[in-house]
Amino acid sequence: IGTPLQLYHQPQTRFVAGVLGAPSMNFMRAPDGTEWGVRPEHVQLVEPHQAQLQGVVSLVEPLGADTLITLSAQDLKWIARVVGPQHPKLGESVGLHWHDSHLHRFDLQSGRLLS
Repeated sequence: IGTPLQLYHQPQTRFVAGVLGAPSMNFMRAPDGTEWGVRPEHVQLVEPHQAQLQGVVSLVEPLGADTLITLSAQDLKWIARVVGPQHPKLGESVGLHWHDSHLHRFDLQSGRLLS
């Protein structure tokens, strides 16, 4: 329960995190048995050696002020929303980075946000 912006920025369940926003939040299972979520606008493209996750560019969608970059990473589809006309090449390996403050951790069983 909350305002739309509260639900977007601080989703209390994985369901809400996945439904709100376009494109939707990126998800991956973590080694500790939780599921991590990061919004596309919080994913930065970096050199592979600086990355928390590495991916291969599969689609670049210029939107004017922003660009959506779809990547395949560890059998997952991730989307990064970057500011400006960044155009990595299809098939290029890139690193993905996010700040921990933008990482949402969810319990796999209940789907609830972990503190």
